[in-house]
Amino acid sequence: MRREIISALILFVSLFPLLATAQLHDVRLRVLEPDGTPAANLMCALKAPGSADAAAFAFTDSTGATVLRVAATGHYGLSVLSFGKVLHEQEVDVAGAVDLGDITLRTATQQLDEVMVTAERRAVSNREGRLIFDVSSLPLKADYTAVDALVRTPLVNFSSDGVTIAGLGAEIRINGIRQQRAGGLYAYLSAIPIDRVERIEVHAGRSADLDASNSGGYVDIILRSLYGVSGFLHGGLSYYGMSYDARRHALFTGSGGAGITYGKERWSAYADVSFGAGRSTGVKSRRETTFLSSGEERTGTNTTYGDRRRGLTVNAGLNVRPSELHTFGLETSLTYMFPPTNYAEAAQQIVLGSRREQYTRTTETDRTTFAGNLLANYRYASKDGRHKVNWLANYIHDHKDEEARWDVRYTLPDTLQRQEINTDRSRSEMFYTQLAYTHRLSKEIELMAGGKYARTAMRNDNGYVEGDRLATENRFRYVEQIPAAFAEGSYSRGPLYLSAGLRMEQTDLRSHSGDVRQTYTGLYPSVRASYNFPSGLSVNLSYSRTLFRPPFQLLNHHVFKLSEREYYVGNPLLKAEVNDNIRLRLTSGPHTLYLRWGYSPNPITNMFYSSGDTLYGTNLNAARKYEYAASYSFNSRLRPWWHIAAEVELQHIHLPESQYKQRITQLYASMRHTWTIARAVSVDLNANYGSPWIMNDKWVGDRFKVDLSARYTFPKSGITLSLTGRNLLARRRTESIIHNAMLHNRNWSETAPLSILANLTWRFSAGRKKVSQERIQDNNMDRYRL
Repeated sequence: MRREIISALILFVSLFPLLATAQLHDVRLRVLEPDGTPAANLMCALKAPGSADAAAFAFTDSTGATVLRVAATGHYGLSVLSFGKVLHEQEVDVAGAVDLGDITLRTATQQLDEVMVTAERRAVSNREGRLIFDVSSLPLKADYTAVDALVRTPLVNFSSDGVTIAGLGAEIRINGIRQQRAGGLYAYLSAIPIDRVERIEVHAGRSADLDASNSGGYVDIILRSLYGVSGFLHGGLSYYGMSYDARRHALFTGSGGAGITYGKERWSAYADVSFGAGRSTGVKSRRETTFLSSGEERTGTNTTYGDRRRGLTVNAGLNVRPSELHTFGLETSLTYMFPPTNYAEAAQQIVLGSRREQYTRTTETDRTTFAGNLLANYRYASKDGRHKVNWLANYIHDHKDEEARWDVRYTLPDTLQRQEINTDRSRSEMFYTQLAYTHRLSKEIELMAGGKYARTAMRNDNGYVEGDRLATENRFRYVEQIPAAFAEGSYSRGPLYLSAGLRMEQTDLRSHSGDVRQTYTGLYPSVRASYNFPSGLSVNLSYSRTLFRPPFQLLNHHVFKLSEREYYVGNPLLKAEVNDNIRLRLTSGPHTLYLRWGYSPNPITNMFYSSGDTLYGTNLNAARKYEYAASYSFNSRLRPWWHIAAEVELQHIHLPESQYKQRITQLYASMRHTWTIARAVSVDLNANYGSPWIMNDKWVGDRFKVDLSARYTFPKSGITLSLTGRNLLARRRTESIIHNAMLHNRNWSETAPLSILANLTWRFSAGRKKVSQERIQDNNMDRYRL
């Protein structure tokens, strides 16, 4: 009873936003050179009559835009300066929000009659324990998107599979709001042009307001507001390399998309849609296995005849600012994947003494996916910045159906044909809400507290039919509820920043059948210290405890068939894995060094055992796990027209008391070159390398690939043509080898096909379009968002 009361109280607190009243006044403007190009890095200051000090000042960004904020209404004088020289002056009456529009200078900043010393703003800096990446330092303009900025951010790796920070799973936020969308984030971020991205903040490691399961931290993409109408139309055609499809269908993939954004002073809205259809290359693989105890030898091959796909994704959102104090947001996304039937063929030969067994299997697979989500958020900041409230709620629904039809034909020792049908139908619903309240006690000290409630309901039906036999069905139903409360305090004075927080989470996981039931409560502390030295070196040291909850599929006790001789068995006694991590980050100019040490007293590992000629796999908790990781990042311009983003990461994992006393070591390196030729042409060269990784008895071969792309923007049209070659140089085959006391196994598969992609994008704008920084609260407000 107490647990239910605690959960209800935390949910009530999370859904009860606090309100207050206050007012700040924005003065927006954009400064242009005499020829109409943006004037960047100029200081704009507002002074009240008779005052010696500026009431507000700010610098123009790469688009010439800036916003100044004053607390009192009245008459002010505006000055635009460059190294102390006044370039423009005018009077401004502030009675509320003021939009001065475009200000065109009479004299170009490059033609001033005095010697000027120019300096380039740092691409990478440190602020209150966060790594700040200035996106304007990238020479990326035409047709580049937020994805291009994200993959060039130090310590960050992003793909359609998700985002990681220094190799650990993380979350993405936009203007402080956590982004968890039904259709994934890749299509959504690809619709955001790079000129809307002001900066990217990397918070490595968990803080109190992050889930205990978050081990990597978060990446916050800070966007500027757009005024007027802007949008894009996109179309692409891709060709994937060699195919093993006997029918020789064309391996072309077509894609298209469109998006529009409309913004005014108090509200903005956006909508985008993307569609893709086609198929990728076929893949061949081969496996050779010898069981040492019995002497049995197995040889198997598999061919996939091109992965067909067809899907539609829609995103839309509305943000309203009824006053300078309050902001409301509502966003939604829908995705529908409806690919046609996919085909695969497999063959296996088994030899044991004089016994010979041989069979082939043809597989036809149909699958559909529908998912949607609805996200709402609210934020408030008082006039003096002492009180802040941030609230967020998200509902996600996911619906998947898959049917795989197997036609198995035995040719040895006897001729036999058997039809099997495997079905998998899953429905899942997730709802979570979080409220965070921040109170600034003084200029240096800030306190934050809040709560979160999350509920996940999963329904999964697995069916298996063999010939005319009765169908076998496994039905899984479970509900997981996680109420949480957290608190954090921070101290900031000059170059020093300190923070400490504590999070409490209670997990209640139950299956409807009652065979799985786990309830546990944990405390998860986090501590951070950061210091910026006058020399430009910044040091960040942090500690956090995280939790890995095993998914329900690992906990159920049912047996799943993987092949004719391989099965997987769940473990209802599997416990959640606790991890402690200590991180050290050193940043100096374009250089970033990151070190991490991790320890777990109960890691989740794999275990294999055999019964006769059948191999079974399951999971269990081992005694200890140690992790050591080091990474180095370099991000800078080598020349005004040449930018490079490079990263090297080395990771070692040791499980001294697992079944095989595993040791895993791997090296990863990536390098991205960007050359800007005039304003119309840019060229990108991307290279990645992953070393062979070793896990005692298992060796996995290395992999590498090189991509090359070129973009050309037609003058004054907003149209960009891009051509990309993926896997121009690549390891075309991956290989793995296992040698232990139980078996010898060698496996290889084709991978990294050569691909050519052509895209045409038109970006347009209508009406008055200006770009300004979206800072409803101060720069630090976003770290308290979900």
